Amino acid sequence: MAGDDARTQQCCACRKKRSTTIASVDKALRIIEHMARLDSNGQSLAELADDLSMNKSSLHHTLATLRERDWVRARPTWLLPSRRCIVIGRTLVELCGPPVSQRFTPTLMRISEESK
Repeated sequence: MAGDDARTQQCCACRKKRSTTIASVDKALRIIEHMARLDSNGQSLAELADDLSMNKSSLHHTLATLRERDWVRARPTWLLPSRRCIVIGRTLVELCGPPVSQRFTPTLMRISEESK
């Protein structure tokens, strides 16, 4: 048993040294969180890049992946139909809707209490 404790401590020490952030996942989550706070008009690629302090090219590639999964979608703007605006997609709407939040509230509250 003592050996198991030493291995657990060593494993925990290794985890603390390594970064647990995966850049592409972090970028996608930042975009999703930002989009969830926007109104239904969405934003242009340039506006998103400015707000998120991201490179437009990199942002474009991440948005393409999110569009494939229906997290976001592009639609024409009212004033310039040739210009596209990024808005939230069906998947994000479903996840942000009340049924999901109500279902997870008890679990999130329990986790919050346990972490105090």
